[in-house]
Amino acid sequence: MGTIFSMTGYAAGIRNIPGGSIALDIRSVNHRHLDLQFRISEELRFLEPTFRKLIISQLTRGKIDCRLTLKSSPSENENLKVNKLILSKIKNLSDQIKTVLRDAQPISVHEALRWPGVLSEDNLSSDELSEAAIELLKSSLGDLLKEKIREGDSLGQILKLRIENINKLVAQLEPLLPNLISKNHKRILTKFEEAKVNPDQDRLQQELIFFAAKTDLDEELQRLKVHLKEVSNIFIKGGVCGKKLDFLAQELNRETNTLSAKSIDVEITKIAIEIKTLIEQLREQFQNIE
Repeated sequence: MGTIFSMTGYAAGIRNIPGGSIALDIRSVNHRHLDLQFRISEELRFLEPTFRKLIISQLTRGKIDCRLTLKSSPSENENLKVNKLILSKIKNLSDQIKTVLRDAQPISVHEALRWPGVLSEDNLSSDELSEAAIELLKSSLGDLLKEKIREGDSLGQILKLRIENINKLVAQLEPLLPNLISKNHKRILTKFEEAKVNPDQDRLQQELIFFAAKTDLDEELQRLKVHLKEVSNIFIKGGVCGKKLDFLAQELNRETNTLSAKSIDVEITKIAIEIKTLIEQLREQFQNIE
């Protein structure tokens, strides 16, 4: 079986830099398309386009939540400076609040220093900051892909077993079909005899032929086998295949519904319902594959 990727995964990492650290966590959950959401510290906001491009190059589906935080450690750095522009904005905000809430307490020095962007490291250039953050993202994406592969392998084993079970049920169906027409033919004639009715033989034969065509299950069964074979081929090939599998699950479900609706045999209906249950389980799991 080839490598398939789950859409669920999580990775996190930290890079120490002069005066603090950069922390990143990235998580992925199910989604029909690729949906990127970023929560980034203001000092690192300029990296969002680069991060977006790197993530798109590695992932194709899923709702991706990426959080990037810059944490300062003033006790470890003697070259910090205060961003006076941001500090001025904080003061203006505080003054505006006091015009509405006159009893509001003024912002303390400690609170102001904790405000994003108030403290910055004088010696660390934006290029160095960018390099550290991008290295962190690449490393975290690698960890995320490994986790997606691990979960994808486990998911693949479960799906493989379900496909095998469906094929076994299909194999049980095939021997029942050849005798189905003659079995129903005899049953209809018996009903006429019990009712002591002697129908026109030509008309009876026409009706029996029409009935046989209406209840013939061979075409649906053959299409079901073709779709199951294609699912198995996709598993062998691996890669990004979630959308194809989701489409095939719909086709499998459609053929099984028709099979069940056309069936007039209790045993065939029972098997068709079992197949439909397994296909529904497949469909749920396919939605977690990238």
